[in-house]
Amino acid sequence: PAFAGLSTIVPGYAAGPLAGGNLAVLSSLVGTPHMPRLRDAIVVLEDVGEVAYRVDRMLHQLLFSGAFDGVAGIVLGDFIGVADPEVALVRRCLEVFFRDLGVPCATGLPFGHGARNAALPMGVPFALEHGTLAPS
Repeated sequence: PAFAGLSTIVPGYAAGPLAGGNLAVLSSLVGTPHMPRLRDAIVVLEDVGEVAYRVDRMLHQLLFSGAFDGVAGIVLGDFIGVADPEVALVRRCLEVFFRDLGVPCATGLPFGHGARNAALPMGVPFALEHGTLAPS
């Protein structure tokens, strides 16, 4: 299905297969043969119970490992399971990091560990533009 109404962090057009998933799991795969190829992909990320400093650490681990080199775009799902004051810090951490990364990025994809958990077809070509993620 298409997902409309996403909030744009970095405008632009991106196309590629979906890849990614849970941020903690993905960052723990760095340096292993199980790390998925993210180059040319639209990377979808979500997590649960991770406070801002840990989210920042995991994002930078992926960045410094080269995992984000050549990604087409980023779409963020739900980052839940933290206390109310931390929610805004996590959101700000994600926004600043992905603005600095400079690839098309949107947030609000209904997927993650909560009630909003759309099944995403990893490896299937999608396009991201104007707040919509749709099969291409």
